[in-house]
Amino acid sequence: YPGPPSCVSNPSPPTCDNYRFGQPPPYLLRVAAKAVAASRKQLYLGEFGLTLPDRHNTSSPIFNFVEEMLAAAKDSGASRSSVGGGTSLAAQHSQSPYSMFMNLAGLKLILPSTPYDMKGLLKSAIRDNNPVLSFESTRLMGLKGEVPDEDYTIPLGVADVKREGKDVTVIALAWLVHEALAAAEEMEKEGVSVEVVDPRTLFPLDNDLMRASVQKTGRLVIADEAGPTAGASAEIAALVTEDPATFKALKAAPKRVCALQVPIPYSPDMENHVFPNRKRIIAGIREVMEAG
Repeated sequence: YPGPPSCVSNPSPPTCDNYRFGQPPPYLLRVAAKAVAASRKQLYLGEFGLTLPDRHNTSSPIFNFVEEMLAAAKDSGASRSSVGGGTSLAAQHSQSPYSMFMNLAGLKLILPSTPYDMKGLLKSAIRDNNPVLSFESTRLMGLKGEVPDEDYTIPLGVADVKREGKDVTVIALAWLVHEALAAAEEMEKEGVSVEVVDPRTLFPLDNDLMRASVQKTGRLVIADEAGPTAGASAEIAALVTEDPATFKALKAAPKRVCALQVPIPYSPDMENHVFPNRKRIIAGIREVMEAG
């Protein structure tokens, strides 16, 4: 959206910054939200993911959209947004702030890790009678995989065991599912059997499957590209440890492998230092194996 005529003819005023950077004006967001409420078949695509308020104190389009959807629609619709790093887009476009939305009652959140899951979950999101946010890892945008031509859906709130194991459970999100699978291959050479669980949906979470996996293995590592503070990894750890049967089965304290709690750097080398990867997941697995 190029902005109003005044911004097209004279783009220097600060009020035009959002238009120059492609952010739609609030009234278009309200139209989109009401279209979602009316049709139940609309999608809103927030390019470059989520950004925090800028220097002119304007909110991210996705926040405006969610606010309008919850206030005006209270019904159904889906919004898509990219999250995560790997593309050297610095702090503005490399965050994973889905935990902010996990706190909003009435929203459902999906975070797919494969093309198959993406199609099935997004179809369920569009057909759901509640507003759903689809968070999609930028690192996985070019990932290819088998996707059936026929119609299918994946129920929201149902996790998936990507790899079965018996010694330790790794609950990984989005891109880190693939890093966890690579870590599991390495640990198998050391005689450690790793089970990899992909929640796929951040709300509702599949508490039963995650707890059953941890009860089987007795150990838990949580891998999340977001920071550790008040995040999805903290919620998963709480859901596991507050259940008496699962807590009793633990042989070691849960280990979280997350991004460092810092603004995401632009430099590729510094960005790689901030984000978790298979090596840090392997280190986490070894830590819980040595603890008990």
